[in-house]
Amino acid sequence: MELEVRSLDAATRRELSKKVDQYKKSLASLADDHKKIREKEERDGLFGDRDSIAMSSADHRNRMKAATDKCAGRLSGW
Repeated sequence: MELEVRSLDAATRRELSKKVDQYKKSLASLADDHKKIREKEERDGLFGDRDSIAMSSADHRNRMKAATDKCAGRLSGW
């Protein structure tokens, strides 16, 4: 696009150069947004859903506590 704008007359070149600059800024912004979203998705893929991990951890603690309480109840009967 830039090369095409350079080959035009001065008045048209100024007008179209502004549009080309605007398109460049828009493209850079979209590329930045894409990069941020892609990085977030990659992080989520590596670490998984933290809420489900926390829930799983809480479930695990509850099961361990129940097993410990059950064992303690058996041992107190000895």
